[in-house]
Amino acid sequence: MFPSKEVGKVFNKYFINFGFDSELNETNTALAKHYKVKGYPTLLFLNPDGSVKWETNHFGAMEPDKFARIGRIAIGKEKKTWEWYQRQYRKGNRKTQFLKDYILARMNAIKYYATEELNWELAMSYPEKKLFSEENQKFIIGQARWKNKFMDFIIENRSMMTLLNDPKMEKQLVRTLIMMAHTPEEKEAAERGVSFSFPTYFAQIKEYADIDQLRFKGDNLNYLIKLFEAKEKYNEEPPMMNFMVPMAVRQLNKIPEGLAKKCLPYIKKDGIDKDISSLSSYVKILWFCGDKKQAQELANKYGDKLIKEVEGKRKYAANIELVKTIQKGELPK
Repeated sequence: MFPSKEVGKVFNKYFINFGFDSELNETNTALAKHYKVKGYPTLLFLNPDGSVKWETNHFGAMEPDKFARIGRIAIGKEKKTWEWYQRQYRKGNRKTQFLKDYILARMNAIKYYATEELNWELAMSYPEKKLFSEENQKFIIGQARWKNKFMDFIIENRSMMTLLNDPKMEKQLVRTLIMMAHTPEEKEAAERGVSFSFPTYFAQIKEYADIDQLRFKGDNLNYLIKLFEAKEKYNEEPPMMNFMVPMAVRQLNKIPEGLAKKCLPYIKKDGIDKDISSLSSYVKILWFCGDKKQAQELANKYGDKLIKEVEGKRKYAANIELVKTIQKGELPK
């Protein structure tokens, strides 16, 4: 389960390890909801009865040494406690590796992410020769918000921020700066500043952000239309398209055939024999693509068994109704 020997040495010794895809089926989704999963991947340590023994506030990818350390903390084998890190920090220890460990220990102890000031200390702790290393550039770009220290640093040292020569990284930065502006005043200031400082991709990313607003307003049909128009216009997939297209399709009662055919590759076929939500989404998109025969065949093949498993549960009522409708060879309502 763990490609890293360092991680496997800890986790295979002290834990029974289990992983699952929370979006694969309704059972897994319910499990993720039960444990209040907020991001992927998430790491939880459970007691034999299923209750949470210990959890980390960190989710996402992690270096092997940090991952192994979390395992040691959970089992009580980590010698460096949060109190030890606090003492070292108060004494003035600002070495790069210490600050990385301190931030992780802080996160695990008090369940709060590092402050902007603490992250700034980490970014500036790198020696001069490594200040613009790929690792630190990625960190600085990830922490940038319009008019914070990280953003000012990027603008002042633009020629040294070589990762931004990669269009993908510059687009990521522009998107973060626009999307993380919360109030109308912040948004206006951010867009004005970003359009001046990063003009190359501003219009494209701004268009993506405007399209997202259609989804937030519940206008899923126009959201999909504009999304595919943007894909064709810029010859690339807008951010999170694989995730957002299925979500929008589930909210629609009718989809024009041409649009449905564009959406079809984004609707997972995996799991249609195990999960009523997956089955209903897939047969619905097939129906609107004009392939009514296959839609009906799949609904009949898997529908009765899956309906029986969830019948009576209100959250699946719409899925059940749709599958039953297609089983009859009728147009979904």
